[in-house]
Amino acid sequence: MPLLRLRQFAEGENCYLVHLELESEGARRSAESRFEFKVSAQDQEDMRWYLEDYLQYPLDPARDEAHNIECALHHYRESIRYDESAGDLYGAAGTQYNVAIALMGSKRFADAREYAAAALRNYQTYGASAAKDVQDTLDLIARIAKAASA
Repeated sequence: MPLLRLRQFAEGENCYLVHLELESEGARRSAESRFEFKVSAQDQEDMRWYLEDYLQYPLDPARDEAHNIECALHHYRESIRYDESAGDLYGAAGTQYNVAIALMGSKRFADAREYAAAALRNYQTYGASAAKDVQDTLDLIARIAKAASA
């Protein structure tokens, strides 16, 4: 039966070496590859969630929640696009605010911050008539920052 060995070594910051070895019918072949690879903070958080939360509790609703969030994001983005193309920045801001809350609940803090910031920019175009919405969005941004650092 063939045997494949894969070994990975960190050689420095963002630099790695991978060594492959295949043993089959008495013959041995090997190869090495060095490469640079950097993982963003959001990718690290996503991997942490997958390895620590999702895989630890495979029957947990988190599996369905992750799928549901992705499906919902598609529809939210469509709604935002329609509102913006119709010139309804207030409607777009409301949807962006709701997306930020959903993403914060899914611990996707960087994405939540982006949507909240977009909502804030859109609300601010309405001046004093959207003062409460602006303040609510600023409060949301602060809650996201606090949750992200917890």
